[in-house]
Amino acid sequence: MNADQLWDTTMDPETRTLIRVLIDDKAQAERRVTTLMGNKVEPRRKWIEKHVEFSMADDKSILEQDMAPTPDNGQAHLQEKVKKETSDQQIAHDMEQISLDFESGEL
Repeated sequence: MNADQLWDTTMDPETRTLIRVLIDDKAQAERRVTTLMGNKVEPRRKWIEKHVEFSMADDKSILEQDMAPTPDNGQAHLQEKVKKETSDQQIAHDMEQISLDFESGEL
């Protein structure tokens, strides 16, 4: 990726989204990253097949939702808070599921 692409996709403060990641258990996090990003395809494939639903049923893509106009009456902050809480809950659920799968030997 060249510098212009990196700026456009990742670094531009006007369009980027920063998410703080807190790791409670370093060893567990390392196992999860290794499973999902490592060289072994089979554990990653099994996890994806079990936990990811590929569907075109949604009316809007994530990008279209992000580009939708936001209300000017103060609801934008509330909507962003709800969106973040939902995202945080999903991340916590996914991480717990990975942990359970790893500990049970399914990964």
